[in-house]
This record gives sequence, C-alpha cells and structure tokens, in this order.
Amino acid sequence: TTVTVTDTVFRNNVAGSDGGGMWKNGAVTLTRVTFANNRGTHGGAILHSGGALNITGSTINDNTATNSGGAIYADAGTVALTSSSLLRNTSQGSNAGGGMYVTSSCTVTGIGSTLANNTAAAGGGIYNIGRVMLTNINLNSNAATSSGAGVYNLGVFTITTSTFHSNTATSDGGAVYNAGAVTMT
Repeated sequence: TTVTVTDTVFRNNVAGSDGGGMWKNGAVTLTRVTFANNRGTHGGAILHSGGALNITGSTINDNTATNSGGAIYADAGTVALTSSSLLRNTSQGSNAGGGMYVTSSCTVTGIGSTLANNTAAAGGGIYNIGRVMLTNINLNSNAATSSGAGVYNLGVFTITTSTFHSNTATSDGGAVYNAGAVTMT
C-alpha cells in the first residue's frame, strides 16, 4: 500500500530520534508538500528507511539534523526527487549531508530540482555512499566546513545537464569531492 500526501505542511516538529517531520518505511508519495523547521537526529525533515519515496513539486527547507541528513536521510530503498527544492538545511557538528545523506543501501534519482544553501561538515548538498543519478539539477551556495560543499561522493554518482555554482568547502572539493565513481555530462 502506498501512502499519498498532497498539499500538506509539516512545520516545527521535533523527533527525539530520527525523522523530525516524517519517519517512513514503505511506499510514500509526497506531492506539493512542505517540510519546514523540523528537527531530528538523522533526517531533520525525513528519515527514509525502505521502499519507494517519491517527492514531486515539494519544498524541504530550514530543517536540522543533529547527526546526518539535514533534510533527508536516505537509509534504504529508492528516492525520486522531481521539481523540488532542498533549501537551507543543516547537519550539525562534524556530521554529513546537509541536503541529503544517501547510504549504501539506497538509490536516489533527481530531475529538475534545486539543492541550495545547505550546510554540513562534509557534503553540504549531498553526501553519497550509495547511488545517485541527477539530471537538470542546480547545486548552489552549499557549504562544507570540511570537504565536498556541493557533493561528497564515496559511491556511484552520475550528473547530467546540471549546474554547480558558489559552493564553498573549507578544505577539498568546493563543488565535488570524489573518492568513488563519478560521471558528469
């Protein structure tokens, strides 16, 4: 069974553990949904632990993870991000993935979306250990207090017809830090 959420706002929610706005396992479709100012340990807005997560026309902004995945912690399954924005999300301290943290058990696809002004120690926009495939994506003004302001990649990362602009890392990889496999076209 797929859970469908449309035209809904998740705002100012706090989880003592994971998924400040939503913790999910199974199929979920989010359409025109806003997650704002939520807080959790892993996944300030969403912790995705399996199944398919489809996000379309949605905004995930100003969320905080006290560990990794300021907006989304993608732990398993698949995530499809379409025509959506991840803005001003934060992974605190020495943690990773301000916009999104992708584990080795997850595959993410993104089309026509923006990741901007997200902050983490590594992977301000995206921290990837799994598989990420992006098309027509804007990664702008993300920051890393260590490496990989736009993307920190240890997995498989493919990006097509996309823009990296004004990302800033204190150490290595202002746009991309790669220690995995990257294809850019």
